[in-house]
Amino acid sequence: MVAGRSNMNELISLNPRFLRSVHLERDFYAKDAVNGYLVTRSSLTALSLLARGASDPSYRAQSISGPYGSGKSALAMYFARLLDKTATNAAREEARGYLGEIGEQLLPPSKQGYIPILATGTRENLGTCLIDNLRRSLERSG
Repeated sequence: MVAGRSNMNELISLNPRFLRSVHLERDFYAKDAVNGYLVTRSSLTALSLLARGASDPSYRAQSISGPYGSGKSALAMYFARLLDKTATNAAREEARGYLGEIGEQLLPPSKQGYIPILATGTRENLGTCLIDNLRRSLERSG
């Protein structure tokens, strides 16, 4: 190392939330799960497809794909947290500012929302996976 120069690790620090991948069932109920989520052009595109599906039944089935680490699970968690019946009005209002018309189409009114059913695909039967995760989500929601 040349005198007067710093190591890269002295110049750059990462927020700990970006050091590991998102796992919906593990991370969803953490208080700071979506703090600092960056709404990117790609996430706006994905959310606009979901908004289109909400208003046009012929577009209800959507898939979001991309390489490992590209933010698919983070986007799913961000969106699910905004739709969750326990989401704060402040979080939704902030999201409406970022999302504009997309947010108006997708986000429920104040004090309303959904119970998210969080399921990560495994090698088990799809029906069993959905029923087990439905039960867990209903138990958590009271």
